[in-house]
Amino acid sequence: MAGQHPKFPDRSARSLPGHPVGIPDDPTVIARVARPFGRYGELKVIEESAVTGRIPTAKEIILLKDGQCRHFVVDDVKCYGEFYLVKFRGIDDPETAALLGGSEIITPTAERPPLPNTEYYIDELIGSLVVTSDGEELGLMTSVIEQGHHDLWVVDGVNGEILIPAVKEFILKVDRANHKIVVNPVEGLWD
Repeated sequence: MAGQHPKFPDRSARSLPGHPVGIPDDPTVIARVARPFGRYGELKVIEESAVTGRIPTAKEIILLKDGQCRHFVVDDVKCYGEFYLVKFRGIDDPETAALLGGSEIITPTAERPPLPNTEYYIDELIGSLVVTSDGEELGLMTSVIEQGHHDLWVVDGVNGEILIPAVKEFILKVDRANHKIVVNPVEGLWD
């Protein structure tokens, strides 16, 4: 087949390994499987969660790929710089491991660990109404721009896009239950 890597067969021709399971209610992506690593079926896994460190302690993992969920037992996890090398039971070669490339590691949202009061899961914030402490509606929070020193919360309002630094000087209150964020109106920030 033209363009096909000779070592890795057509992935669509094989079913996914692992034990089929149903998709959990309200799944949350905690990591992504990037690609095979090495010759014994290890996979490069990159965490994508505000709560890190769940991959090294996992005994079992659910992967979601192409609308299919598969359950795997974790045999070994090694930290390798900014990512993990994960070995699943029964995945013993790079060809089989390649079938799982691009998978999402998911968990039911209800099972994710609680965060401290000043930290939030991004999906808890998206869609929240953002208002000033004076009651002025600024718009809806649409995304988060992650930066090294602090994140920027992106608000889409009637006057366009507003970027609000996610620091206590600006963020006065986050009401998760009512999807409302109260911010300090700082002169010049969004005029």
